[in-house]
Amino acid sequence: MKGKILLIALFILFPMSGNALSCNYAEQARLRKIASNITTSYEYIENGDSVSFNVTLTNITSEIYIHDNSTGNDYYYNDSDEIVINGYKDGTNIKYSIYPTKTNCTYSYLANKYVNLPNYNKYYKDSLCEGKKYSICSKWQKVTLSYDEFVKTIKEYDKKNEEENNNSSEEKDSWFDIISKFIFDYYIFIIAGGITIYFLISLITRKKEDFDL
Repeated sequence: MKGKILLIALFILFPMSGNALSCNYAEQARLRKIASNITTSYEYIENGDSVSFNVTLTNITSEIYIHDNSTGNDYYYNDSDEIVINGYKDGTNIKYSIYPTKTNCTYSYLANKYVNLPNYNKYYKDSLCEGKKYSICSKWQKVTLSYDEFVKTIKEYDKKNEEENNNSSEEKDSWFDIISKFIFDYYIFIIAGGITIYFLISLITRKKEDFDL
């Protein structure tokens, strides 16, 4: 009687039948390997001034399913080793947790996969950005400015760029003026020096030829 009471107490304290894992460690390791083999990729679709992303997960099997932590949705194998999830916004950081479809095979997820979608700049196609390499004109850049602020910023960049080009041009012109002035002021000496060097070289060459004879 005491033995039966003790056995009942053990079942109450340690309900093995309800929480016991239905697969061993080797099986869990095999499933984790399957989960680790899952790869992710994404593509985008532009629609006016906005963009949406589609994420593709590959190497899916019937032994696992995908849980999207950002939406709470679950995705299962459907006769294809790929799952495509549509409609993500730019700048979204997605975390996928991969679980076994076999119940009570593990106490937690098998693996996590992360996808960080880039921020989309709706101003990159604006005419003010044509031919310009400003960061504010990059397609994948986080820009939170209003359009008026964007225009003001572009004009400031243009003005700064024009000033830098003018300063560079003035510096080149300054060196050109200095060299031109030097040649104009001392051209007689330069010509005389050139003639002198020419005659010296000719004299040395003639003496060398006479010596060889």
